[in-house]
Amino acid sequence: MRMPSRVDEQNPLSYPTSADWHQLFMRLLPWLGCLALAGALLFFVAYHWAGMGRWARLGLLQTVLLLAVGMALWQARRPRGRQLALCMAVCVVGVLLALIGQVYQTGADPWQLFAGWAVLALPWVVMARLNGLWLLWWGLVNMAVWLYASVWGLWGALGWPQVAGLWGLAVVNSAALAGWEWGVQRRGWPAGWALRVLALGSGVPVTLLMMHWLSGALTHAFLPVAVYGTWLALLYGVYRYLRLELFMLAGGCLSVMVLVLWLMARYWLSSDGYAIGLLMMALAVTAMGMLSVAWLKRMAGEGPLPWLLRGVQAVAGWLAALCLLGFVATLLVAVIDSGPLTLMMGLGCLGLGFIVLRKMRSHDVMTHLALVFSLTGQFLVAWALLASSWGAGSEGGWNSGWNGVWNGIWKSVWLLWMLQVGLAVVMPSALHRFMATLLACIALYMALALHGMGVAASGLILLAVVSVWHGYSCGRGHPEAMHAWGLGLLMGLLAVQGVLYALAPSGLDSLLGTVPRWPGLVRGVTTLLAGGALLWVVHRALNACALPSTSSRLAYAAALFTAGVAFYVPGLSTGLALLLLGYALGQRLVLGVGVVLWLMALGHYYYWLDLSLLAKSGLLLLLGIAVLGARGLLARRAHEADSRLQERRARASRFRWALMLSTLLVLAAVNVAIWQKERHLAEGEIVYLALAPVDPRSLMQGDYMALDFALAQRLRQALYEDHSQALPDALNGEVVVRLDDAQVARFQRLD
Repeated sequence: MRMPSRVDEQNPLSYPTSADWHQLFMRLLPWLGCLALAGALLFFVAYHWAGMGRWARLGLLQTVLLLAVGMALWQARRPRGRQLALCMAVCVVGVLLALIGQVYQTGADPWQLFAGWAVLALPWVVMARLNGLWLLWWGLVNMAVWLYASVWGLWGALGWPQVAGLWGLAVVNSAALAGWEWGVQRRGWPAGWALRVLALGSGVPVTLLMMHWLSGALTHAFLPVAVYGTWLALLYGVYRYLRLELFMLAGGCLSVMVLVLWLMARYWLSSDGYAIGLLMMALAVTAMGMLSVAWLKRMAGEGPLPWLLRGVQAVAGWLAALCLLGFVATLLVAVIDSGPLTLMMGLGCLGLGFIVLRKMRSHDVMTHLALVFSLTGQFLVAWALLASSWGAGSEGGWNSGWNGVWNGIWKSVWLLWMLQVGLAVVMPSALHRFMATLLACIALYMALALHGMGVAASGLILLAVVSVWHGYSCGRGHPEAMHAWGLGLLMGLLAVQGVLYALAPSGLDSLLGTVPRWPGLVRGVTTLLAGGALLWVVHRALNACALPSTSSRLAYAAALFTAGVAFYVPGLSTGLALLLLGYALGQRLVLGVGVVLWLMALGHYYYWLDLSLLAKSGLLLLLGIAVLGARGLLARRAHEADSRLQERRARASRFRWALMLSTLLVLAAVNVAIWQKERHLAEGEIVYLALAPVDPRSLMQGDYMALDFALAQRLRQALYEDHSQALPDALNGEVVVRLDDAQVARFQRLD
C-alpha cells in the first residue's frame, strides 16, 4: 500500500490518487467489517439473552464458524481473503469457548479457555501466514501460561504464588526465543519483529523477578540471581559476538539500569536521607545512560544515531529527570507554603530552563536537564495557583467554601493551560514543545471537566491534530516546531481518550462531581467536532483527487453516515479521521494512532452503559453489513483480473483439504466437550455457588463472565493467608465443601 510523501517545494504535498484511495478501502473495509461483526457476535453472547436457549446459542456460533470457514474455502486462491476469513474463524472459536464457559459455568479454571483456544486455532494460524494473527496466538499462549502458573504454581521451587506467573512467562518466552534464534542461525528464519517480541516476553518477567528478589519478597535467594545472570550472559554472548543485535543489547542495558535504580531506591528512599538518595539516583542513572549509549554507539559504528540508542538515552534521561525532580521538590517543601515565593521560584526555574535551552540546545543531556528545571517550575507554579484556590475557599469551611474553591480552581486550571500553550510556542526545544503540548491537552481536558464538558476535549484536540499535521506536511511554519506540536497533540489525544475510557462513564467529570445535566448534548457536541474533523479530511482529500461528482457525493455521504453513527459508537469518527489523515499525508504514526484509538474505542464500547449489550450488538451488526456492502460496491467497480490465480490452483487445493480437516477436528473437540458437560448435568449432583460481582456494572450489562464466586475468594484467602510462601506438599489441589439445605457449597478446608 503506497504512502504519499512530500516531493518538492513547488508541490510540497503529494496526495494519494483515486486509485490509491480505492486500493486502501479495498483492503481496509473488509477488516473493519469483520471486526464489527466479531464485536457484534461477542456482545450478543455476553448479553446472555434469557429468551434464547443454550442450544440455539451454541448452534448459532457453530453456524457462524462454518460460514467463516466457507468464506476461507471460497477465497482459497486470494491470500488476503483467506487471511481475513481465518482471522474471523479464530475469533469465533474464542467466542464459542467463552460461551461454553458461560453456559456450563466452567470459569473456575480460566487458563483452560486460553489454552484450548490456542490449541484449536493453531492450524488456522499456520495456514493464514499473518504476522498479526501469530502475535495474537502467542498472546493466548502467554495468557494461558500466566493463569495456569498463578493457580497451580510451577515445579516446586518455582511455585511461589506471587511470582509463579512470572516464572511461567520467563520460561516459555525464553525457550521460544532460543528456538527461534536457532531457526535464524540454521534455517534462515527472519530475524525481525518476532525475535524482539520474544525477547521482550523473556526479559520483562526476568527483570521483574529480580525486582521481587531485591525487594525481599522471595526467600529463595539463589535461583532468581542465577537465572538472571545466565539470561544476561547469554544475551550478551549471542547478540554481541554471534550476531550483533542492538535491540537486544539495549534491552539488557535498560534492565540493568532499572535494577540498579530499584536497589538504590530500596535502601536510600526508606531512610531519613531520601533527598540525597534521589540526587544520587539521578546521577547514577545519568552516568549509566551515558555509558550505555557510548558503548552501543561504538558497536553501531559511524553514521546517524540509531533510534534504539536515542531511546535508551531518552529513558535514562527521563528516569534521571524524575529523580532530580523529586530531589528538588524535597528541598522546596519548606517554602511551598508561601504562595508568592513559590510562584516566583517556579517562574525562576522556567527562566533557567529557557536559558539553558537557548545556550546548549544541541546537547542531549543538557536538554533533559533543562526539561527538569522547566517541569519543576511548572510544578511550583501549579502548586501556587491551586493552593491559593483551595485557601480562598476553605476559610469558611468545606461546604460553605466549595463554590469559592470551584471558581478558583477552574480559573487556575485555565491559567495553567495558557502557560503550557505559551511554553509550547516559546521554548526553543522540540522535546520541550512536545511535553508542553501534551500537558496543554491534559490541562484543557481538566478545565473542561470542571465545567462538566470533559468529553468535548477529545473533539477539540482532534481538530487541532488535523490542522497541525496538515500544516506540517504542507511545509507551513517551522518544521521542527510543527512536528513537535503534532506529536504532542497526538499523545495528548491518546492520554485524554485513555482517561475517558479508564474513568468511564463520565471520565474525570464524575470524580469531580461535575457531571453535566445534559450528557446527550455534550456527547452531541463532541460527535459534531469529531465529525467536522472527519469531513474536513475527506474534503481536502477529494479536492486533491479528480473524482466524478457521483463518487464525491458518495464519499461525503459515507463520511456523514460515519459521523452520525459515532453518536452511538463513540470514537468511530476519531479513529477514521486519523487513519485517513495519516494515509493522505504519508504519516504512518498518525495512521497507527488512529488504529490504536479504534481498538481502544471498541474495548471501551463493551462497558459503555448508554446502550445495552444487545442494542450494541445489533448496531455493530448493521455497521459491519454496511461496511462489507460498501466493499462489495467498490469491488464491482474494479475490473482487474488477477493473473496469478492460475498459479495458485494447486496450493489452494491443499489449503482446502487442510482447512476442512482442521475444521472437523475443531468441531469434534468442541462438541465432545459440550457432550461431556451435558452428561455431567444429567448424571451429576447439582451444587450451587454463591456469586460475588467483580464489577457492579457486570450485573447491569448482563455480563456473567465478569462475576466471581464467593468460594473462589474464600479459597484465595485460605491459600495466601495460611500459606504465603509456597503451597504445602500435603495439598493435592482439592477443596472440601459442605452443602447446606439449599445445595449451596460452603468452604470447609483444603485437602
